[in-house]
Amino acid sequence: MVHRLGEERSRKLAAASVDRPAVCDSELSAATAVCIRTSLALLAILEEKKEVVKEEILRAGRPFELKVKLLLSIRGVTPLLALAFLSEVGDIRRFRSVRKLHSYLGVVPTVRSSGRRVISLG
Repeated sequence: MVHRLGEERSRKLAAASVDRPAVCDSELSAATAVCIRTSLALLAILEEKKEVVKEEILRAGRPFELKVKLLLSIRGVTPLLALAFLSEVGDIRRFRSVRKLHSYLGVVPTVRSSGRRVISLG
């Protein structure tokens, strides 16, 4: 997943390379400038496609709107995260306790040891 800062930075770089191609050309070799422009163009296309996929996911999640709204009341939860959670967990009532749910999600630290071997999970 690309961090928001990365997305904004890539947009600025793409805009800068289009608006000021001479800066890119003068500071880099011609081959490097072509590679950078091509990569930025591909990145812009991928970001557009990502937005299309995001909209499709949100559209497909409309039947779960009430559950999504409930999950959105948790600080830091986004609509996509809520839908991912719902698609992964399904019916939350299948877990006997919150600890069982946490364990299923892998957020409960676990240490398994045998002799000299120690494995930390979660």
